[in-house]
Amino acid sequence: MTLQVGSAAVYRWLPRLKKLFTELAVVDVLFNPVGHVDSYSKSRNLIDHVVVEHEGMAAWLVEHGERRSRISVIPNAVDCRTGSVRVCPGLAYRRGRGAKAPSLSGFSARLAEEKAPDTFVRIAARFKRRLLFSS
Repeated sequence: MTLQVGSAAVYRWLPRLKKLFTELAVVDVLFNPVGHVDSYSKSRNLIDHVVVEHEGMAAWLVEHGERRSRISVIPNAVDCRTGSVRVCPGLAYRRGRGAKAPSLSGFSARLAEEKAPDTFVRIAARFKRRLLFSS
C-alpha cells in the first residue's frame, strides 16, 4: 500500500496506520520548506520516501538531515507557459511484492483547487498495478 501524506490529520494517524498495516509505504510530497514540513520532520521515522518538485527543496531536506536516497525530484508535469503536460524522464518505478498484491491510493487534503483532487482521481485511475518508488 502507498499513502501520500499531506494533511495534519494523517500525520497524527501515521503511528496507528503503520501498526495496523505493516506493509504500508508512506510517501510524503513536500513543495517548500514551510507549512507541513514541520509535521513531516516530526513524523520522519514513519515516512519511507519524500517527493519534491525541484532540486532546491531536495537540497534543503538534505541540509536538514534527510538522506538523499530517500528523496525523488519529480518536476511539475504541467508546463505553466503552455498548459501542456510533459513526461518526466528518469522516473523509476518497480512493482510491489506479488502481482496480486492489493493497491491503495489515498488523497487527504482540503478539496481546494490548488490541491487538485480531480487530478489525483484521474492519475489514480491510470494505475492498475501496485507501483512503488525504486530506491
